[in-house]
Amino acid sequence: MKAGNVQILDQFGRPFSSRPIYKSGSYDDGLQRLPNYLKEPEQLSGRLTRKNLISASRLLYKNNGVVKGAVNMKAEYSIGKAFLFKSLCKNPEVAAKYDEYIKAFYKVACVNGKNFHSLLYLISTAIDIDGDCFVMLTESKTGFPQLQFIRANRVCSPKDGLIDSGKYKGLNVLHGVITNRMGREIAYWLDGDEPGGGEIIPASSMLHLVDDDFLATCRGEPLFSHGLKEFRYIDDINVSELGAMKIASQIALVKKNETGEVDIAQAYSKPGNNGEVVVR
Repeated sequence: MKAGNVQILDQFGRPFSSRPIYKSGSYDDGLQRLPNYLKEPEQLSGRLTRKNLISASRLLYKNNGVVKGAVNMKAEYSIGKAFLFKSLCKNPEVAAKYDEYIKAFYKVACVNGKNFHSLLYLISTAIDIDGDCFVMLTESKTGFPQLQFIRANRVCSPKDGLIDSGKYKGLNVLHGVITNRMGREIAYWLDGDEPGGGEIIPASSMLHLVDDDFLATCRGEPLFSHGLKEFRYIDDINVSELGAMKIASQIALVKKNETGEVDIAQAYSKPGNNGEVVVR
């Protein structure tokens, strides 16, 4: 083998191909980029599937101790002490200043006043529960950089699913993610509080935190989405069993005649152990 001309040889030492390896797959193959396939998951699942999936996942997290414990424990091990800042500066005085600065930043990093460490914990649980989440890069009135946590349901497509005006007119929008013709995420549709309201946030000002399953997807799925049906079956069985126990504990046998009154003919009396008459 010679440098600059690496080739594949067969068992006899002959070149398998006259084309060097380093040129294989380069643009001179004449292949053009394929179209964007981000619409494919939408066509397979439907528009309401993701909304229902997140709702079922959140309900399961809130009401199932096993799932909630697993998600919280994962977040504790993922974040934990690993994100507690500690300066490695050898000068104790300088290291103390670094530590003080970072601790001060942790307290003011989030727009809602939450600690930065708490934000990381929420991000971890949100990725498991909702499939993804967003962090908007913003700043305070004085220009200090801050972060704003945004849950997955706030990023969704407009009512008609189209961007019909402005800078992003005519581009693809799927589950609130606006992509260019190559599938690159360039902006996000942030739903507003008022009906019909909303605004577009460019990708340069938004961090999309997601655990992707496939490259051709724009949103993530809950960690335990594969078992949602099974967990719901278990919940249904528990509810049914509890209902059966309640019914069994409330059953009372009341015997009446045609008049609805006590049947005197069936009443009897007998002396008790203490000499008193017991009437039934």
